[in-house]
Amino acid sequence: MMLSKASTGVRIVLLIVGVFVIGANRISCAESAIDLLSGFDRDRIDAAYPPESEEARGELSKLVYRLRTLDPNTLNQLAEPDLEPEIGDVVNVEGIVEKISRLDVPTKLVEYLEFAQLFVIDVSEDVSEQQRSVQQRSVRLISSSPPQGVQVGDRVATAGVVVESTEQAVAVVSHSVRWFPKTYRNLGQQLLSEERFDLGLLPGVAARNRRPLLAEDGNAFYAMLATAAALDGRSDLPAAEPADPVALLRTPQELVGQWVHMELETVQVTRIAVPEIDRQEQLGRDHYFQIDAVGDLGGVVIKIENSDKNIPPATFQSRYPVSLVTAELPTFMREMFRREQGGEAIVAPLRVKFGTDGFFYRLWAYDSDFMSQHGGGPQFGPLLIAARFENLEPTSADPVGVGAIGTAAAIAILCGMAAIWWWQRRAWAADDDARRRRQASESEQVSNQL
Repeated sequence: MMLSKASTGVRIVLLIVGVFVIGANRISCAESAIDLLSGFDRDRIDAAYPPESEEARGELSKLVYRLRTLDPNTLNQLAEPDLEPEIGDVVNVEGIVEKISRLDVPTKLVEYLEFAQLFVIDVSEDVSEQQRSVQQRSVRLISSSPPQGVQVGDRVATAGVVVESTEQAVAVVSHSVRWFPKTYRNLGQQLLSEERFDLGLLPGVAARNRRPLLAEDGNAFYAMLATAAALDGRSDLPAAEPADPVALLRTPQELVGQWVHMELETVQVTRIAVPEIDRQEQLGRDHYFQIDAVGDLGGVVIKIENSDKNIPPATFQSRYPVSLVTAELPTFMREMFRREQGGEAIVAPLRVKFGTDGFFYRLWAYDSDFMSQHGGGPQFGPLLIAARFENLEPTSADPVGVGAIGTAAAIAILCGMAAIWWWQRRAWAADDDARRRRQASESEQVSNQL
């Protein structure tokens, strides 16, 4: 929703279509969040901005800290259309970064709040010439943790609490800011951003490399899973980068979010229930599937050292485990899963070769029987979030011309046998001739002696 200060006639038209402009920014206004901010009322929020004194900076810092305890989804749900945002209201703001500055948190509060600076982001939105004719207000975001790598020219979005609302400016306090960079590091980031995935979540994913899936993974994991499901319906997807399992194991932090292709073979498929209502709404279903598979290592040997130096390392040769998750199984795999499932079981062994395009999430750690046999400790492997699949199993009764190959092999064998038989006949005939000549010679010698 956009807000603007406009003439009466213009305001009437805008009210009819329900669209308003605030500054050069896209912003939708909402219900008040004051009831959720323990210890803060309207007057205390009002006193926190502008932060021209140490006391005001302290109050602003405490408000940001208080917002950290709120679920971002809760703030998004509070944002509803309104004409003018008031102090304490929740708003959704989206815009282009024009300037980034910092405010120091009062020293006495740093240990308590666990952050030392506030980041101030001035944003604007690309607007038409008609919108530029309307007097516009500036919009400022204040946060304790902007996305890593955010730069001027990038797009950001957030849900936050209004701390100032005048004819000239609106200031919004937020804990987390979503990031959509102007330029992307790789194709995966571009695809994710096109589907409104917050790229600011990726550094946190990389930081949890080689750890189990944690509660902190929730936002990134389900958002990427929903993004992959949305991409499955697109016909214009670019070719994925062939993934090297060894590279995924050696430099996983550099590849988080990359759009990759792998050819694998399933081991088993598990249906995972999603009990949280908000996650169900995010995915559009109450479950997803985990596919345990193996990938080809070629001639590489991987060894996982044990913490106990007396125990030999676990060794993987030729193949290495890879895990995938997908919102829905492809048709060819779904039919096999149902057939092998056997009733209401949620786990089914499955053997099928397939190719997949998806996003590399990170290395994740999990318990396995194989590692238990090698002194215990977690096993870790690549975790992919799959968007589309290709069945690599033979589809005919004569896969890859097996019959033709067999026929050719049989002919070759028969020809070889015939050649051996012909060679033996020639050898036998030569032996007979030599034997007859020898016998004739011996007879002639005997006759002469007589």
